Amino acid sequence: MGCCRSRWAIAVAAALLWTDGWAQRTATPRADLLLVGGRVLDGAGGDWVWADIAITGDRISFVGHARSSNVRAKDTVSVTGLLVTPGLWDVHSHEEVGREPGKWAKPFVTQGVTTVILGVDGFGDNEIAATFARYRRQGITVNAARFVGHGPARTKAMGTDFARPARPDEIEAMRGYVRKGMAEGALGFSTGLAYNPGYYSTTEEVIALNRVAAESGGIYDTHDRDMGVSYKGIGFLNSVTEAIRIAEEGGTPLVFSHFNTLGLKAHPDMPEAIRRIEAARGRGVNVMAAQIVYTASESSVDGHLMPRWAPAGGPDSLLARLKDERAWARMEPEILEILTNRGGPTKILITEGPKEFTKRSLADIAAQWGTSPTEAIRRLLIMTHGTRLMDMNLDIYSIENVRTLARKDWVMTTTDGYTPATETTYTHPRTYGGFTKKFTQLVRDEKWISMPYAVRGMTSLPASFYGIPNRGLVKPGFHADLAIFDEARIQERASYDQPRQYSEGTVHVLVNGKFALRDGKVTGVLAGQPIRRGGR
Repeated sequence: MGCCRSRWAIAVAAALLWTDGWAQRTATPRADLLLVGGRVLDGAGGDWVWADIAITGDRISFVGHARSSNVRAKDTVSVTGLLVTPGLWDVHSHEEVGREPGKWAKPFVTQGVTTVILGVDGFGDNEIAATFARYRRQGITVNAARFVGHGPARTKAMGTDFARPARPDEIEAMRGYVRKGMAEGALGFSTGLAYNPGYYSTTEEVIALNRVAAESGGIYDTHDRDMGVSYKGIGFLNSVTEAIRIAEEGGTPLVFSHFNTLGLKAHPDMPEAIRRIEAARGRGVNVMAAQIVYTASESSVDGHLMPRWAPAGGPDSLLARLKDERAWARMEPEILEILTNRGGPTKILITEGPKEFTKRSLADIAAQWGTSPTEAIRRLLIMTHGTRLMDMNLDIYSIENVRTLARKDWVMTTTDGYTPATETTYTHPRTYGGFTKKFTQLVRDEKWISMPYAVRGMTSLPASFYGIPNRGLVKPGFHADLAIFDEARIQERASYDQPRQYSEGTVHVLVNGKFALRDGKVTGVLAGQPIRRGGR
């Protein structure tokens, strides 16, 4: 009898050990966060599915049905009926994530943006390692990747004497500048050929610098030379062709920063520009573009409204020329021609500058002063010493071209914006509504594109193009960058009259597994990461 009992006890103990071992092998570890009941758009372009998402640390650890898979978490949040997407990518941003107020990125996270691409328009320096160290030290809200720019490279090599073609030794110095930025993790090489100092560069110079980016597998990002209204420019179609040549001969992919035509004369050229891009893609050049969905642009007055020679040499040189009557006699008719091409002084609004003139048209300011619009520009620039005087050019983009580009599978989305430095600064509404407006206007109201298609162009498409692995999809193992929307409530509130209004309908945003936005409120959690080329 004792022997039987002993054998029975051993059998029971063995069964328990086997059961406990099986449970340990099959049970899913407890996650940090579980989002239950969402309508998940994974970012690849397909339709949504009902699914739960578990997050462990900064990664997605499970996508599926949590209850049937025995998935548990420390924190469970119901997102029943809400639309869950990967976090959105602003692929051409000027957000100052390294300082106040840009480090909080409020206009961006309230739209669902979790990653921004910086150093664009040729403005990015090559201090990538130091900049990223600062980001890590002080914390940033959204992920950030950077380009190394042509402008600082050219200025470093040539100083203020940049209004000419570069010498071979200067080009070699620029190549060294770019090489350092690439070695420290820049995504690639960026130009702003419509601005100083890039305006004075030759195509061959830019190709030589782009080849440095190619050595490291980098990308060529460009605000190309002439979007349609550049004074004495090369024309929109020639500008498109030049950009493709720089990428093709330089050996890199290409992204047009904010692709569209500026001005009525250039708007009909869009079909031919698209044909040239798609011909290049057909022969293997990886050409992409980003678009702004508003019809107004924004830039500096010295960049928008002046011939390139006028601000050459910096603010002090510009100020001297504005005060010199002979220089002004040359400058004024050229400014008038630029104004005419841009639609006239009623289409120019001051967005950043002396408070009493912001949100007012150039025509209105000139009328108040009893002077011409050109003379008003002169006075405003002298008042501000030619720095931080920004303007918005109304009705410069074609909405028909915006719609056409939105349907191209090589087009991404951008705000081209930044958080205004002060609470009273007037600004372009694109910073606060660039992504939301695409959802409301082109997806919901006009039904021009579908929501899965729009989300793909804002998530997995840029992640793939910029070569950043494990981001841009709702998928186990990927970083937990997520945007969660109440689709029926998505609405941009920003307008030209009241631009500083946060978007509605964004319920939660997670950056690397942490809530940057929870229940519609910015949390202040700084979970963003600097991202080097290749996703490091």
